[in-house]
Amino acid sequence: ANITAATEYVSKAEKTSVNIIIGQSVSMDSDHPDRHSLEIATEILGGDFSGRLMMTVRDERGLTYGVYSGLGGIRRGVTGHWFTGGTFAPTLLKKGEQAVLEQVRRWAGEGVTDREVAERKETIVGGYKVGLATTAGLADAILSAIEEGKTKEYLDEFPKIIMAITPEQVNRAIKNYINPEKFVLVAAGSIDTDGKPLQ
Repeated sequence: ANITAATEYVSKAEKTSVNIIIGQSVSMDSDHPDRHSLEIATEILGGDFSGRLMMTVRDERGLTYGVYSGLGGIRRGVTGHWFTGGTFAPTLLKKGEQAVLEQVRRWAGEGVTDREVAERKETIVGGYKVGLATTAGLADAILSAIEEGKTKEYLDEFPKIIMAITPEQVNRAIKNYINPEKFVLVAAGSIDTDGKPLQ
């Protein structure tokens, strides 16, 4: 039985490890009211070393070199995609794949906790403020705001927007936009077209 809507294994003998990406399209652009809620949810899943994926698939089970999740391609007037990716030894690909999907399905099905949301909001706002502390960071933030059709006042608004988001909004965003039945999985590396390690 297929574990996703579509699965593709690409054999690349010259690549010693295997990279996988699991993803789906999301119908929101950067102005969408649910965008930041879905970003918070995605960061909780796999935004950094404290994300669920790193703590389980890497730290507890030792199956991966690195695993992460994010949103891509979302811009003003342009919808994008949600994705989770990781790097595995060919012999651990199948176990790793299952472990990642298990965590993602749990996240999609059960949602996230109030504590996770509170901690992640602090991390996002803290990182944002640190980014504005340099002239280069400030210039970059102003440029991004302009590209998104916002005024420079938005730079002060952003932390308030993030801090106002509730756990209910975050969990509703997961339910509304993430559907494991629509996931596409692609793996490429030192495997055959069935995903088994090359001899």
